[in-house]
Amino acid sequence: MLRYPNMTQAKYDEVERELRRNDQPAEGEVLSIVGPLDGGWQVVDVWESQDVFETYMRDRVKPVLQRLGIQDPVVTVFPVSDLQIKA
Repeated sequence: MLRYPNMTQAKYDEVERELRRNDQPAEGEVLSIVGPLDGGWQVVDVWESQDVFETYMRDRVKPVLQRLGIQDPVVTVFPVSDLQIKA
């Protein structure tokens, strides 16, 4: 889970454009749920592994955040023992 203090929809959209996630999905990302939270923005991701997530954050996300002057998120990592997607 990533919590971005003071993030807005416009800033999130700008980060997504920079990452070009629609054109280049993050390898190893299984699921991403995003939305507003009091005082910021929340991202809940499921990744194939913590190593894949950390590499993506280090190599792709953090450079974009730095370029755009956006504070690094507060990250909470926990293992997933079950994932059920109901359609």
